[in-house]
Amino acid sequence: MSSAKSYLTADERKIFYSSAGGWGLDAMDICIFSLVIPSLLAAFAIGRGNVGILATAALISSAFGGWLGGIISDRVGRLVVLRWTIAWFSIATIICGLVHGYTTFLIFRILQGFGFGGEWAVGAVLMGEIIRSELRGKVVGAVQSAYAIGWAVALLLFSSVFSLFSGPDAWRYLFVIAGLLGFPLFVMRMRMKLPADYLARMDIARRAHQQASVSTSLWDIFRGPYFSRTAIASLMCLGIQGGGYSLTVWLPTFLQQTRHLSVLHTTGYLSVYVAGSFCGYLGAAYLSDLIGRRIKIMLFAAGALVIVVSYLSLPITNGMMMLLGFPLGFFMLGIYSGLGPLLTELYPTRLRGAGQGFCYNFGRGIGAVLPAVVGFLSLTLGLAHSIVAFSGACYVLVCLCAFLLPETTALKLETREQEDQLFLDGRRRTAGEHMPPRETADTSRISSPKI
Repeated sequence: MSSAKSYLTADERKIFYSSAGGWGLDAMDICIFSLVIPSLLAAFAIGRGNVGILATAALISSAFGGWLGGIISDRVGRLVVLRWTIAWFSIATIICGLVHGYTTFLIFRILQGFGFGGEWAVGAVLMGEIIRSELRGKVVGAVQSAYAIGWAVALLLFSSVFSLFSGPDAWRYLFVIAGLLGFPLFVMRMRMKLPADYLARMDIARRAHQQASVSTSLWDIFRGPYFSRTAIASLMCLGIQGGGYSLTVWLPTFLQQTRHLSVLHTTGYLSVYVAGSFCGYLGAAYLSDLIGRRIKIMLFAAGALVIVVSYLSLPITNGMMMLLGFPLGFFMLGIYSGLGPLLTELYPTRLRGAGQGFCYNFGRGIGAVLPAVVGFLSLTLGLAHSIVAFSGACYVLVCLCAFLLPETTALKLETREQEDQLFLDGRRRTAGEHMPPRETADTSRISSPKI
């Protein structure tokens, strides 16, 4: 991560740390929820299916929150949305640690989802727009590695809190601490300023669209050249996130209830998994720029498929399972690096928040159903076989979709503005409208960000 941020200016480093902090908190929340599932089963006297509903409900609400956040960010600005998503997330997370009763907890998990849904979608758009094309994969991928740090912090808090507080309410402290950690990020974002070069480029794109005299609709992501991109990218995001959630949500429960490991032993196994994910995020970030977004995604999807089947289906010892945790985290979570830049490079400025937000959060929303399905299906098939069935199908889907998408590595975002202008001109001609002469925005004199 340090080598990537060394290219950035002071203002860009603040955005880098701010996005990394938000994504780390997102990962921390997912990890904390997964770790306390056994405690929630006892605290609320519920079954696995009900816990699956908790996970699914939060992820579905985060999908809506992410898409809505992307749409709003196209209109009011990326940074404005990022300030309020972190505040919303923090307050809802603290309340989750204080409520009593399954239904109340479910309501606030849903509300919490709206907050952290916008973190990835809007943060990835902002980082993708600021970083120049030849470094976009490395830098955005380095921010993605904050997910591994979030998992590591969650594991540290989990082992510490459950060692200090052995009572049935120990899990509540974790949610309260996670929520409190969001407020320093809110303060940072309130003081943050966007780079001047970035603001200049966004102003050029905005003026070019105004000159086109065509109204923007969020439904444009389903029209013209954007329809096939949106459809394929959404299915790819479904495969990536569905495959990940099927395992991630249930892995701590699998280790404790199927492999009969204690809380401390579970933390050790998950630490190897998190270390692998950190290396995967950084390795995939560099591969994304080196060999291309699509090939990197297909490579990591195939690796994740092989490791998930080996990890859960083969008759291996606990020691071998711990060793396999490293490549499991490397491939299954490293696949996310390069996803943000790829989605950013599919759309013009006026549609980028809506398009990227929809694709990622379509995957998050539909993929979020899988933990609940796995929970109910595990009652008949067993937990391991249920996870393998859904994760395997998801990673096959990822390979197919990545193959069908265009390669966008090192694409200059100005190319999408030119393409969009042709699309808007064609729409005007189809509607039979008069096209007044206009000046073409000269982007050649706007320098790339000094990173």
